[in-house]
Amino acid sequence: MSPESNPLTCAVISISQADTLDSDGNGARLAYRLVNAGHRLAAIRIVGDDDHAICAQVQAWLDGGSVDIVLTVCDAADDDSSELPLVILTSGETKTAQFTSAVHDAELGYVSIINLRSAHQLAA
Repeated sequence: MSPESNPLTCAVISISQADTLDSDGNGARLAYRLVNAGHRLAAIRIVGDDDHAICAQVQAWLDGGSVDIVLTVCDAADDDSSELPLVILTSGETKTAQFTSAVHDAELGYVSIINLRSAHQLAA
């Protein structure tokens, strides 16, 4: 099934020290690729290398209910595949550990993937 027939609503977190999307290349490049592949881009955020801030942003998207997948990408200089984020999400009284999976891209480095669609199904 092609993305055009079943597009995902995606959000991107760029783990970066950049202040703007113009100075953060990897997040913008990843968002561009998602849209060109036929997916919907719900949001893109730059977040510093702060686990609590990353979890808070993912939790906000989970609570909003409109994002299927969150992808995170690091600055090329900060890319370290051994430190992918572990995100703890809550829905009501339920806490769900969302372990990320990752893919390696020759241009972007490691991109982690957090499936919020499965978190919505667990909460239901």
